[in-house]
Amino acid sequence: MEFNKAYWRKTIKKRAFAEKDSVTATQIEEFFNSIESLDEWRNAKTIALYSALPDELETRHVITKWSKSKMIILPVVMGADMEFYEYEDETKLCYGEFGILEPRSERVVNPKSIDLVIVPGVGFDRDGNRLGRGKGYYDKYLKKTNAYKIGIALNCQIIESIPHEEHDVKMNLIMTL
Repeated sequence: MEFNKAYWRKTIKKRAFAEKDSVTATQIEEFFNSIESLDEWRNAKTIALYSALPDELETRHVITKWSKSKMIILPVVMGADMEFYEYEDETKLCYGEFGILEPRSERVVNPKSIDLVIVPGVGFDRDGNRLGRGKGYYDKYLKKTNAYKIGIALNCQIIESIPHEEHDVKMNLIMTL
């Protein structure tokens, strides 16, 4: 029996909430250290990250750590669209439309200038398919950039096959904790 996206969103979110409670800050830091050791990270000048939702891997320490030496950008949701804006510092973040911390910056970033995107998701498969939250923000945005795309998740968020459609954007690499 093949399950649809709604089924997998519900099932994987439940798993992620249960597993995330046992993940320590040290484990998350070590996980991001492994990402930071990749050539794609080291060579990137502009990196798109995200502010974590409760069921996503926390990124705040990575944003703070790297904002001094790389251009770190974060998503801002505006209606049906998402753009990335430059992160300046913690004091210039405020809660956006979905209760996610977003930068209040005037500096929108051209998608073509992004070198690397760290992409959250509800679930992934080993073929690079991503299951998002259902609004298509990342899929629409990722089509505008040639950046290297790394999907990150807990091990429990990986399934054999994510239902996907033509408009869904594949990741170049999936990394799990």
